[in-house]
Amino acid sequence: MHVSGKIFAFLTVLCGIGALVMSSKAIQVRTRWMEVVQKREAEVKKNDEDIAAREAKLNLTTGELRRTLLPWDRYWSPVPAAVANPATGELQANIGTSAGVKENMQLHAFAKLADGSFLYAGPFQVKRVNEATCNLEPDWRYRDSEGANWPRGEWRFRTVVPAQYPLRFTQFESEFIRADQLFAERTNELARQQTLLQMAQEHLALRIGEINGFDDLKGRTLPPEMIDGYLTTLVSDEEARNTLLVEVDSLRRQLLDTNNQISSLLEENSQLQQALEAAAPVTDGLTRN
Repeated sequence: MHVSGKIFAFLTVLCGIGALVMSSKAIQVRTRWMEVVQKREAEVKKNDEDIAAREAKLNLTTGELRRTLLPWDRYWSPVPAAVANPATGELQANIGTSAGVKENMQLHAFAKLADGSFLYAGPFQVKRVNEATCNLEPDWRYRDSEGANWPRGEWRFRTVVPAQYPLRFTQFESEFIRADQLFAERTNELARQQTLLQMAQEHLALRIGEINGFDDLKGRTLPPEMIDGYLTTLVSDEEARNTLLVEVDSLRRQLLDTNNQISSLLEENSQLQQALEAAAPVTDGLTRN
């Protein structure tokens, strides 16, 4: 064989060996790519299922949101607002005719608190409105202390709220009205009891003064029982009576002693007279008496 044929034969063998090696590597690469493709297809299928499930959930949630928002109607949020008059609960809000607000419109107000939640303040009626602002007054029985809980800042106003919330608000308002009436009745009763207590204390002071006397009447020309009191006057009269009884008893004893002395003297005189009569002489037949 010619040398060049040998060279070509050797090169052919080398190329065959290289082709076998490259074919093996190509098969390995193809196998890896097929595995990757199958894995990606499984992921795509799973993603499609997740997307379908999330779309169904989104549609369901969107429907629920629409059903929830339907009874709430229109709203304005956030709206800068503040209490203009705490005594009446009047609000001033930065919404006006340009936003669709009209005079005598009823709006339900919600105040945003520091934690991000909203406090339902109640229904308000638009009293004055211009293009940019409006003034609203409470459309219920307002109390002076309620406005203290309303913050200055962001508010939300709605034209309509679901029926159960105003009904509950009305129930609370009725309970507050009954509580206010009960408080007023008890306050009046307390005032009446305090008046009666004051009258009783004054009457007691008068009776005590009648017993112990009145210091503000000293120095006046009045009966002693009105100035010094019945007790002091009674004690003084009792002391005077006791003193008089002692004096009377002393006089009685003196009188008794005097009567005893008189009786003794009379008896002694009688005895002396009898003795004289017995010792006297008889003259002219007559006895001297």
